[in-house]
Amino acid sequence: MIDDDVVVRESVRALLEVRHYAVEEFSSGQALLERADGVAADCLLLDVQMPGMNGIEVVRALRQRGHATPVILMSGAVTHSTSAQAEMLGVRLLEKPVRPAALVAAIEQALGGGPADRSM
Repeated sequence: MIDDDVVVRESVRALLEVRHYAVEEFSSGQALLERADGVAADCLLLDVQMPGMNGIEVVRALRQRGHATPVILMSGAVTHSTSAQAEMLGVRLLEKPVRPAALVAAIEQALGGGPADRSM
């Protein structure tokens, strides 16, 4: 889970942990990229609008490094450009505020099933 808003990170963590997902938080895309090779995530949740690298840039950097982990992007300001870029990268884009049921459904779809001790 990568989001610069601590409240969002805590809310998503609580939502997912009660469903038995393991969650690791990062406050920026750069923080994730510094540890990307040591992070064993089954799915990544990224905010689009963050200081420094935005979510789209983080996904591009991960793909350039060979990471094919499913990604779900979240944005409070979805634009046609953002939607098009997400589609080109093959990632799901959800508009904030994301309903909990919609987020869980997107994660389960990305994982191809339920939690089964999956890592976020």
